[in-house]
Amino acid sequence: MAQTCERNPSHRRKWLVLLSGTSCSGKTTVGRALQRRISSQSRPFLHIEADQFLPHLPQTWSHEDKGVCLSRALHRAIVAFVEEGFDLIVDGVLPYGRPEGIADALTVFGRYQLCYVGVHCALEVLEERERRRPDRKSEWARQQYMDLHVGAVYDLEIDTTATSAEENAERIRQHLITRDSSLIISNDTSHAAS
Repeated sequence: MAQTCERNPSHRRKWLVLLSGTSCSGKTTVGRALQRRISSQSRPFLHIEADQFLPHLPQTWSHEDKGVCLSRALHRAIVAFVEEGFDLIVDGVLPYGRPEGIADALTVFGRYQLCYVGVHCALEVLEERERRRPDRKSEWARQQYMDLHVGAVYDLEIDTTATSAEENAERIRQHLITRDSSLIISNDTSHAAS
């Protein structure tokens, strides 16, 4: 017998935490740290890495072909998780360099409890991280660094240059708790707000 999903079972609004930063800025590492810090048995947060969608594209396909369509589909796929009752941490979702794609994302995601986090890092550190990662396109971090955050209005901004993922995750968690006290993990006082 098929199990049915109860939509938003606790009748509370779900969180959608968006981590926006350049390639190699540490979004995924911070997202994983936040997931560990904020999830509880009764309220697990899913962490979705938007980059994980890209390997499923044909190698002959370019972003220019259907970049906006892909972004719109990704935004709606993310929303499907929220609609089914999941709180989410998503990194790297806003379509870089495409104002219409960013507008679409903020419109679609704006119906939920949204926390839009800007993830910053010094250019020298980005470039060093990029050199150590063979899966990264050369100079992509530099290209994004120049204009990715221009005009963005974030709820919170963090810097991964010299601050650990755990410290940044705690800053985000504390910010979320100020907006939603139900996120305090009652059985773990080490993460409870003071």
